[in-house]
Amino acid sequence: MRVIIKVVLTIVLLMIGTVIVEGIKSSMGTKHSSGGIGPLIVYPALIAGIYAIWKNRSVKEDNSSADNETLRKD
Repeated sequence: MRVIIKVVLTIVLLMIGTVIVEGIKSSMGTKHSSGGIGPLIVYPALIAGIYAIWKNRSVKEDNSSADNETLRKD
């Protein structure tokens, strides 16, 4: 179930990124070029978003610091 949600979110993210890049290209008046600096900012953001979606969060954090000890009164 989690994999299906991740795949759907990845597809939606790619669709939104494509719309943003095409909007940047059309606003600059270029249809066949790279679109300037805009896509160079959007593509790393897309990669970071995909990485955040697929990041494995199932590993539990280890809270074994000295602050977690119970204090006893003897």
